[in-house]
Amino acid sequence: MTEARSIPPLSPKPEGGGGASAPEPPPADAFPRSFWTANVTELLERGAYSAIVPFLVLYLGRLGLGRYWPSALSGLLWGLLYLLPVLSGAVADRVGFRLLLTAGFAVLGLGYALLGSPVALGFGTLTDSPAGGESAPLAVWLIVLSGTLLVGFGGAVVKPCITATIQKAGRARPALAFGVLVTFVNVGSVLGRGSAHVVRTRVSLPSVFTLGALASSVAFASVLAFYPREPSPADAAVDVVRRKTELGAALRATAGDVLRALRDPRLSWMLLASTGFMFLTGQVYNLVPLYLANVLEPNPPIDLYTLINPVAIALFQIRVTRRFGRVGGVRSILVGTLIVGFAMTLHVVALFVPGGPRAPALFGMTVGAVLVVVSVALVAVGEMFATARMYQLIGSFAPAGQEGLYLGCAGLPVALGYLTGGIAGAVLFHDVMCRGAVATPSGVLDLSVPYAALGWGALLAVAIASAAGLWRYDVWSRARHASAATGARAL
Repeated sequence: MTEARSIPPLSPKPEGGGGASAPEPPPADAFPRSFWTANVTELLERGAYSAIVPFLVLYLGRLGLGRYWPSALSGLLWGLLYLLPVLSGAVADRVGFRLLLTAGFAVLGLGYALLGSPVALGFGTLTDSPAGGESAPLAVWLIVLSGTLLVGFGGAVVKPCITATIQKAGRARPALAFGVLVTFVNVGSVLGRGSAHVVRTRVSLPSVFTLGALASSVAFASVLAFYPREPSPADAAVDVVRRKTELGAALRATAGDVLRALRDPRLSWMLLASTGFMFLTGQVYNLVPLYLANVLEPNPPIDLYTLINPVAIALFQIRVTRRFGRVGGVRSILVGTLIVGFAMTLHVVALFVPGGPRAPALFGMTVGAVLVVVSVALVAVGEMFATARMYQLIGSFAPAGQEGLYLGCAGLPVALGYLTGGIAGAVLFHDVMCRGAVATPSGVLDLSVPYAALGWGALLAVAIASAAGLWRYDVWSRARHASAATGARAL
């Protein structure tokens, strides 16, 4: 991948409030303070979310929310995080990034604190199994739902502010700017999972949510202390009224623009086909944790097992892009989808090993656990092929002046894939894979081989169906371009 050609920077302006004299302009190759503040807060936000997400489904199940609601709530959280930024970006443009970042991190901190509070407040207890019945009292349900909504809304507010700040502050060198952001995202993910493992093993599982609240609080303080103040209007009262009017109009216009963009057959077909890819990747934090805790070991170190995902992406994303950069965008997404489907189906191998998934393997791990790590690594490879190319392809569909709108729509497959994948993954595990299973004295299940294989095979079927949709789109798109080229030559 070659770095984009640098654009001469704009005339520097002071970032903070005005003083008697303007400060010294920064060097031409330096990023402004807002850039580094945004990156640090993104590291903290990713660290907080990565600390809780591997255990969210199991934690909610152990709180007594039943077999299906934990996965449904996890899917809702992911859905909010990737669906709402389409609208929250319009809010940020008019309210201001600094104000919205502080509000977003305050909401995030409260949401994490609520999610981890039922046991500390005495409203609930953690059971030994995440697959029990719905035994939680009403107070636990209300606290958990409130925390889920707050984390979803807070994250959806923070995301567009950070990416927009990076885009504006790094406009002279966009490739480097977003490369730095990706690095901070992956470092935050690694630190979050590592910290979660220490806190979970030495303190308690609910304390992982306290860790998320603390990280959000540090991000909140960082924005207040270091993010540059935005210009204040001369007449604040008039500006508030004006901004409220503009904001309502902007939200209505954005919603209308999104609906009109979805009428583009290229965009709508690509979003629909890509939803299957996101459905599959979401199972790393949904079906796979259920499989680990119910079949392999009662208290699995999911934070360590999934650590391979951000590490692999951080180490190999650029190499994969360089090596396979000439592969067409649609075909790259197709390959990534099939890789993820194969990664999920790989778990079938453990069913036929002597001793089953719990047979001893490497480094004190079971065969099933080793395959989980390999599967998560393969999912990372699939993401390297598909995710960046999906954004690139969707952005290429956009008419001039609508790039931001189309890229905002790129979050829709993530939202739809995780929303549907949450409850579907729980049904697939409990009602298909666990059919005919036998409980062992240690509390884990011996799965029936045919039903377990059917469950993993269903995920491969989703991958094949999504890949077929992508292939069909590729054929249609190439025929469309060929027809347009023939028409142009005829003229």
